[in-house]
Amino acid sequence: QAIYMVERIRENETCIQSITKCLYPETAKRFGTSAPSVESNLRTVIRACWKQVDHNLLEHIAGSALEQLPTNKDFIDMLAGFLRRLQ
Repeated sequence: QAIYMVERIRENETCIQSITKCLYPETAKRFGTSAPSVESNLRTVIRACWKQVDHNLLEHIAGSALEQLPTNKDFIDMLAGFLRRLQ
């Protein structure tokens, strides 16, 4: 689900502005689940990444130091932005 959302943001950057009204429901429909489940699953992914002792990779992707756990919107946006920069 997270990969799907990152790809959608890469395709259409405006989707990030309506993550709860557009991206979560679209992702939920695609994967046969609910929007709250998509949001919860994404939070789980973010927490798993954040629990890593070394935040160097996340900070490299973000392009700056991270002082706190990124929000769902920030996490998806920073991953999509990182992949855009690689192209």
